[in-house]
Amino acid sequence: MTRIWLLLCLAAAPLAAATKTFVFHNAIRDLEEFRTYAKIASRLKRYGAVQIDIGVLAEKSRHLMPAVRSPWHEYGAYMASPAAFFPHPKVAPHLPAEWVAKNRELLLAKAAILRELGLEAVFSGNETQYLPESFFREHPHLRGPRVDHPRRSAKEEFAWCVDLAETLEIIEWMVEQLKRNVPEIQAIHSWNNDSGSGLCYAAWQYSGPNGPAHCRGRHVGARVRGLMEAMDRGARKGGGPVQILLDGSFAPSDLDLAQPLLPPYASFRHRDNSILVAKTMLREAYPVRGLIDVLAVLQAMERFHDPEIRTVRIETCQSWYYRANEPIQTVERLVEIVEDSVRTPARGLLARIQRARALAARWAGEKNADRALEGFDLVRQSFRLFVRPFFPPIDVVLSPGYAYTVSNRLMTRGLVISRLETV
Repeated sequence: MTRIWLLLCLAAAPLAAATKTFVFHNAIRDLEEFRTYAKIASRLKRYGAVQIDIGVLAEKSRHLMPAVRSPWHEYGAYMASPAAFFPHPKVAPHLPAEWVAKNRELLLAKAAILRELGLEAVFSGNETQYLPESFFREHPHLRGPRVDHPRRSAKEEFAWCVDLAETLEIIEWMVEQLKRNVPEIQAIHSWNNDSGSGLCYAAWQYSGPNGPAHCRGRHVGARVRGLMEAMDRGARKGGGPVQILLDGSFAPSDLDLAQPLLPPYASFRHRDNSILVAKTMLREAYPVRGLIDVLAVLQAMERFHDPEIRTVRIETCQSWYYRANEPIQTVERLVEIVEDSVRTPARGLLARIQRARALAARWAGEKNADRALEGFDLVRQSFRLFVRPFFPPIDVVLSPGYAYTVSNRLMTRGLVISRLETV
C-alpha cells in the first residue's frame, strides 16, 4: 500500500520541474550572508538543480583606476574575470598579488559552502576584461580593441585580442585553473563589449568597431566561436564541460552573424528562449533596495512548466556592475514567490491578483492584506508610468532596458534625498 501511495505522489509531481536549473545571481562579499543566501536558495533543490553565482570580487579593482576622476572606470570596477582569481603567469605580474589572493580566498570559501549544501556554482565575469597598460607594454602584440568610453574616461583602456592563438591559450589555462579549483562550476556567464570588456571590431564598442589591423576582416562568428572553444577546452581539462552563456552589448547584426557558429554548449542570453527571469527591482531602482514587482514575477513564472524553459535566472543584485545586493529578507520573499509559482502556477490576471493578495496576507497579516496589495500595485504603476511618457519602447536588444534604468534614476535619487531629509 505504501508503494502505491509513493507512486501516486510521484505521478502527481510536475515532471517539467525535474529538468530545470535555478541560477542565483548575487553580489555578496560577506561569507555569513552568503551562507544564509545559499540556504534560502537550497529550498528550490526539490524542483531542480540550484546554481549560485560566485564570480564576485572581494575588493574593487583599484589598481585599474586612474589617478584622476574617471566615471567610466567605475563601471567595471567590481566586474570579475578569471584573471582576477587565477591569473596566467604572463598576466600575474601586472596584478596586485594581495588583491588576487583575497579574490581567490573568497571564491574558494564560497565554493566550500556550496559543496556543504549540495549546490552547484556559476562563474560570471568579463571575458575579455581590460588589462593594465604594463601588460601591453610587455606583450604589445596581444593588444586588442579600445574598450573605454571616450567621453567618460580619463584614460584609454584596451582588452586583448582573442583572434590570436596565444591569447586563447592564456584564457584556456585560466579557465582550466578555475574549474580544477572549483569543480562545482557548471556554467560560465561571459560578459562582453561593455563594463570594461570588448571583442575586436564589435559593432557596439563605445569607441566604435576597432582593433588591430591583422584581424580586421575576420568573421565575428569565428571570433566568438574561437573564444567559446578556448573556454570549453580549459573547462574540460580542469575537470569537465560547462555551459557558456554570452551576455553584454552585442549589436543585432553581430548576433545574426555569430549565432549560427556557436557551439552547442554556448548561447546568447538575448536569443535564448529557454531562460525565464524572476528578479527584484534593484536593477531599475538602485540605489533603492527591497522592491519586488510581485505581479511581474508571478506573470514571468507562468511559463515555468513550459517544456521550452530550462533555466530560471533569479536576480537579486545590480547585475550590470555587481555593486549591490538585495537584503536577505527580500531574497527570501522572492524565493517564496518562485516556490509558490512552481507548486501551483497562477495563470491569468485574476489568478495572479488572487495569488498576490494571498502573499500580502501571509506577509502583512489578513488585516493589512488589502493595503499591502495596493502597495504592490502602486510600486508597479509608479515605475511604468514614469518611464513611458519619456522613453517609448525601442525595437533593439538593450535600449528599453537602458532607458528604463536611466529615467528611473531620476525618481530613485529623489527617494534617497527624501529619506535623508527625514532621518
